[in-house]
Amino acid sequence: MNKILRLLMVGLLAGCTSITANENAVQPVQTEEKSSIPPISQFTFELCNVYFVLDECATFPEQKHWGEVKEIKIINVSEIKQLAQKKSLQVYVKSQGCYGYYDSPQKEAWYPISKVVLPREGKTAQTKLVDNTVMDVKLREAFVEIDQMDGILNGGSLYSPDDCTPLEIDS
Repeated sequence: MNKILRLLMVGLLAGCTSITANENAVQPVQTEEKSSIPPISQFTFELCNVYFVLDECATFPEQKHWGEVKEIKIINVSEIKQLAQKKSLQVYVKSQGCYGYYDSPQKEAWYPISKVVLPREGKTAQTKLVDNTVMDVKLREAFVEIDQMDGILNGGSLYSPDDCTPLEIDS
């Protein structure tokens, strides 16, 4: 019986050792391919309860910004931009600049992604990011190459917003 008990213990220890060895084995590290083009985010956003949106909410076309888009918010820009209308709102994202307007990443700040809008009477304007991703290395290289060719052929980037001046605000 001692032999059976010893064999059982050796089997258990060997089994534990092999599990531990597998857990401690060197795992391959996944690294992102290197690129001379910095990260670019592509995202759509939803905006609700403003006057020009026909339904209650609308999703707006894909936009591109340098770096990772981390947050989105609606800001009352009446005082900042010295507008007569006291409830003038604009949607901003935290990023490193608008792709196309800036030819490379800028410092992280709040950059505009909409025109100035007015809230619907009695409603709170709301926004959220939809389909927010950072472009894959090969995709952003191809995108920038196509965009640069289009800029040469058509005299400018299709993705340039009218104004992409960042706001210096606290989060």
